[in-house]
Amino acid sequence: MNTMLPLIIELLTEELPPKKLQELEKTFADTIKFFLEKYKLIKQTCLIKSFSTPRRLAVYFSEVSGRSPEEIFREKLMPKRIGLSEDGVPTPALIKKLSLKEIDFHKYHEKIKIENDGQQEYLIINYIKPGKYLYEILQQSLQETIVKISNSNVTMRYQTDSNTTVKFIRPAHNLLVIWGFNRLKINLLGMKSTSETSGHRFLANNLINIEYAGEYESTLENIGKVIPSFYKRKEFIKQQLMQCASNLKSHLGDDDSFNVLLEEVTALVEYPAVYIGYFDKKFLELPKECLVLTMRIHQKYFPLFNTTSGLITNKFLIVSNIKTSNPINIINGNQKVIQPRLEDAQFFYNIDRKRLPTENINKLKTIIYYNKLGTQFDRVERLRFISKYLANVIGANEYLADRAALLSKTDLDSLMVGEFPELQGIMGSYYAKNFEEPEEVILAIKNQYLNRFNIPLDVRNVISAILFLAERVEMIIGFFGIGLYPTGESDPFGLRRAAIGIISVFEKIKQSNKLFNGLDLHKLMEITLSSFSNTMKKDTVQKSIDFIYERYRYQLFNKFEKDIVESVIYIQPPLHQILSRIESLSLFKSKSELYSKIFAMNKRIVNILKKNVIESKIINENLLIETSEKLLFLCIKDIEKKNNELIKCENFVECLNNLAHIENFIEIFFKDVMIMTEDLEIRDNRISLLNRLKNIINTVGDISIIST
Repeated sequence: MNTMLPLIIELLTEELPPKKLQELEKTFADTIKFFLEKYKLIKQTCLIKSFSTPRRLAVYFSEVSGRSPEEIFREKLMPKRIGLSEDGVPTPALIKKLSLKEIDFHKYHEKIKIENDGQQEYLIINYIKPGKYLYEILQQSLQETIVKISNSNVTMRYQTDSNTTVKFIRPAHNLLVIWGFNRLKINLLGMKSTSETSGHRFLANNLINIEYAGEYESTLENIGKVIPSFYKRKEFIKQQLMQCASNLKSHLGDDDSFNVLLEEVTALVEYPAVYIGYFDKKFLELPKECLVLTMRIHQKYFPLFNTTSGLITNKFLIVSNIKTSNPINIINGNQKVIQPRLEDAQFFYNIDRKRLPTENINKLKTIIYYNKLGTQFDRVERLRFISKYLANVIGANEYLADRAALLSKTDLDSLMVGEFPELQGIMGSYYAKNFEEPEEVILAIKNQYLNRFNIPLDVRNVISAILFLAERVEMIIGFFGIGLYPTGESDPFGLRRAAIGIISVFEKIKQSNKLFNGLDLHKLMEITLSSFSNTMKKDTVQKSIDFIYERYRYQLFNKFEKDIVESVIYIQPPLHQILSRIESLSLFKSKSELYSKIFAMNKRIVNILKKNVIESKIINENLLIETSEKLLFLCIKDIEKKNNELIKCENFVECLNNLAHIENFIEIFFKDVMIMTEDLEIRDNRISLLNRLKNIINTVGDISIIST
């Protein structure tokens, strides 16, 4: 019976990419686990722990066998007449087959039996494949791990101490492989495995011997001054940050932004300590977003906000990689770094504030938007045209919509946006506020670059919605018009993101449709196309619309049944109605008896119409001869009238329920009426009746696409 012992594998490297660290940890652990499971070296009860720090990837298994179990094989090799000559001598074909299985053909009598399967005699081999040793399997798994990590990341070539050139994401310095108390011999990236690892670069910069695999984590923490577990390190940092913030009667701000920074900082330190830093209160005059950007993005600090007022304070938290009883030098060093950044920002902000936003409009003529689409000034003119159209359609203030579009890009030439490009739009809103522009205009400028329109669509934000929508339809029509489409993973102009932004506005319209009553995507796209002075591709509008519906289709696949989504997207109804239509069809499908009958009728109608295409689809009532077709026509007209009103108020459930009233009329029609009569006029009139019936059945979505 094989001995089960703990196993630890650690790869020590130079600093790994912090934003990739967790992905690297997972790949490292999962690939090795796959091989151990494949060769049945670990059981389901085996505890697996993965580790990652800026300089190491590691994985621990609590119980691993030293050798994989033997495998017994029984295999039908080939017919006897092919494998053995008439004299019973192995043929070249059999010799080759046996050599591949590492079996001496001279001893084939011991391994091979002849069996008859009822048709002919076959050569059957029974053999035992010996198990592989752990070190052999680890050699294979670690090589595969290196290949996997290298294939999915940018790598570098470097020379090892033995002058061998290797390729990996970062130069590797040591490989630790311990099984129980035993060091296993592995060669990887020009290195030989050891039983040693390195501690903290500053606090314990020396080699540490790991005597027993199960002591790896505790040894690193106690002697090496390294917390190898990413999760444990993250929770430690979080608790320290929360405690410091609480002591200062502050909070750490938005949860999403905090968590993103926490993940990144965790990947930058091995033995974290949290310290408090300060900056001059005069910098609190700067826009909050500028201070947050400088601290979070540029310096990886955690800004603090006053618990009572919510305002940003002049304090911030530093997560350092050095724990010391006297952190004054660390704190002063970080405060010195942030000081000049904030001084520059204040200088730029003060200069920008002196310039009227309208002064920058003419300067947009010198900023190229895109070669075939003109300058930023040209783009602003298009946005104004589209925004005024939208304002007129929905009954909003045309002046405010035009003003927001006019000032939307004026911060592009500002010094602040030049220094902090991420603040585009945000700075424009501050400059607009500084010169007392209307609040609706200020909000519109600020919100124009949101990924999704995730703010309430009310009277206060209607101008924001107009500029947000105008920005994205202009972008899609513009780039589609000059033949630049997203392909595969490539989307350099963010057109997929623009389409999702458009969808998000229309989803808000569903909740506040009174504000946007009468807005039609097709008409909006046509108006947008007319705002371009250059010649655009003829199919620009339809391709743009198809693209938006396609993005919505993929987005909805995550929430609803695919066939129901397909049925609604296929007919391309108004965007803001799509969710309601899908929900209504889902409910209708659950009424299995009625749905099955309607589905079958629709299928029959569609099949007839496919074989009988007519030019005119107008029904001549004088050609309706049979009572059943007259009654069906009256029922169709009645349902059409009701459904027209129901669609206006988006009551799609009732639209579908109305199909129950027509079910009997359809059955009687098919029973009593000969559609393919010899009289061509009557036949075509009945085909027109079926077309009308098909349109009613498929008012909410194309039912023929839905699976039964």
